[in-house]
Amino acid sequence: MFKYIKSKIKLIWIRKLKNDNKPDFDDIEFIWGVKSGDDLSGSPASIYTMNDIDITHHIKDGIYALSIETIYVFDNYYSEKQYILGLYKAFTEFMNEKGYDKRERLSLGDFNDGINFEARSIEELYTKFSKFVFGF
Repeated sequence: MFKYIKSKIKLIWIRKLKNDNKPDFDDIEFIWGVKSGDDLSGSPASIYTMNDIDITHHIKDGIYALSIETIYVFDNYYSEKQYILGLYKAFTEFMNEKGYDKRERLSLGDFNDGINFEARSIEELYTKFSKFVFGF
């Protein structure tokens, strides 16, 4: 079950329905991404490609969104961890190349929409919260 759907994918389908199948990305700016090996477009990473990770800027809202592809099935936890670490490394390289500060600190007040976790068990809930706490 994939509960999380990338915001840009939702926007594509909503706009296709509203605009006679013509997607409109005027209010979304593609910032950066790592194109998925499964993308067969032959194009560099963009809002139109399947990306393992990407950043979009929703201009009207002033919000930056990070999306990670989660459709893959891995052989084991180690493989999943390597996938995420690889994406983190690519994001870190992007931050370094562009000169962005990687030491940004957040306070609990920065989570103005609240902090919510969903899980199928108490153990999963604890693990998600634990990863948040130690990452915080």
